[in-house]
Formats: sequence, structure tokens, C-alpha cells
Amino acid sequence: MIFLWLNDVWRRNLAYEAAGLAAGELDPAEPVLAKLFPESLLRTTDRAPAVFEERVRALDKSSDDEVMQAVRSVVLALNAVNDEHNGAGYETCKYIDQTLTKASIDGKVVADLRRTTAPADPDEVRRALHVTWHHGRRYWTELAERHDLGLPTDLFTEIDAVL
Repeated sequence: MIFLWLNDVWRRNLAYEAAGLAAGELDPAEPVLAKLFPESLLRTTDRAPAVFEERVRALDKSSDDEVMQAVRSVVLALNAVNDEHNGAGYETCKYIDQTLTKASIDGKVVADLRRTTAPADPDEVRRALHVTWHHGRRYWTELAERHDLGLPTDLFTEIDAVL
């Protein structure tokens, strides 16, 4: 995945930099990569995604709670790596989306479903209802088109007026 690829690129560039130093082609004051990408960063960056990918393969794909917990754990792990190494940059969202897609889990659907829930707070419940209707209407329209069915436009108008 993207992190392993990045680590390979970083390691190749580190080797190139080390060879340049050894050959006297680089000023010893110039080696930037060894400071930016220490081996401890590369090791921990390898470990967190590997654990996430293993966890995703074993998920109950119908459980959005399990999916979100797996996503949360890798984000926290990568944030910790980032904090330990003074802000090393990652494309975390792209990586998470690629991993979920590879496991046939639609991350957008999971995120949409997550936004349809709310704590028992009136404003949050209203927000969740609005989001639920927005996504429900879109899915209902897609299904109607796919199966050549009509839509209950009067009902849609009534719900739109309330929300």
C-alpha cells in the first residue's frame, strides 16, 4: 500500500544519500533525509498499516462499527508516529480509502452511515435526520432508476418541506 511504497522510496533515497556521502559527493552538513526519515520512523510506519490491513481483512464487513473502530485505530497509531517524529507527513485518508476499497468496503458508505447517527441531543438528532434523508433520497433514486421504478414524488416533497 501507499505507506510501504513511501517507505521504500524513503529508504532508496536514504541509501542514495548515504552513498553520496561515502563517495564524497555530498557535503556532510547536507544530509537532510537521515534526519527527516530515521529508521524508527520507517519501522513504526511499516507496523501501523500492516496491523490495520490485517484487521480489515478479518472484519465483519456488514458492521460499520467494526470498520470505524479499525479506521480509528490506524489513525491514532499514525498520529502517534507523526507526533513521535515531529510531524512526518502521510496521506492517511488516501491510504485508509485504498485499504477499505481493496477489502470491498465502501468507505464513503460507512462514513455516510456514521453521519446518520446522533447522541440524544435535539440539534444532533435533527442533523442526523437531515443527513439520513439526504442519503436515503439519493439511494432511493438510484434504486428506482436501476429497477425502472417511479419515485413517490409527493412523499419526497412532504419530507423535503419538513427537513
